[in-house]
This record gives sequence, C-alpha cells and structure tokens, in this order.
Amino acid sequence: MISLSPAKPTVYVVDDDFGVLNSLRFVLETDGFDVGAFKSGSALLDAVAAAGAGCFVIDYKMPNMSGIDLAQRLRNRASTRQ
Repeated sequence: MISLSPAKPTVYVVDDDFGVLNSLRFVLETDGFDVGAFKSGSALLDAVAAAGAGCFVIDYKMPNMSGIDLAQRLRNRASTRQ
C-alpha cells in the first residue's frame, strides 16, 4: 500500500524586523513547513503569486506598506486572477 501525504503549504512571512522574521522562519521550518521570508510587502508582491498561496503571516506595522495594505493587495490580486 502506498501512503500519499499531502504536501505542506508554503507559509509566507513578512516582517521588517530581522529577528522576528528569522525566528518565525526557524519555528515553521522546524515543524516541516516550506517558508518564504520577506522583509517588506513590496518584496513579497514582487516574488510571489497570490494564487495557490498556503498562508501569510504579515507584520501589522511596517514602513511604506502596512500589513493591512499588503493583505488588501493580495486579496485584490487573487480576485483578478480567478
């Protein structure tokens, strides 16, 4: 019998605090998740397509683009691709 385990989704972490970003990445990778870590919302938007994303962990207060603004942009991007 072949056992197929579903692939764990990628967790995208966005935080401008390097210590927090690396700590979250370490904890999630230790638990077996694939992690994409980004220091800003614009870096995430440049690198990742919203469709098919597993999960986003977004800092609320960042320079240039807040976590709320980033979440809205991701939501808008996903709705235009459907």
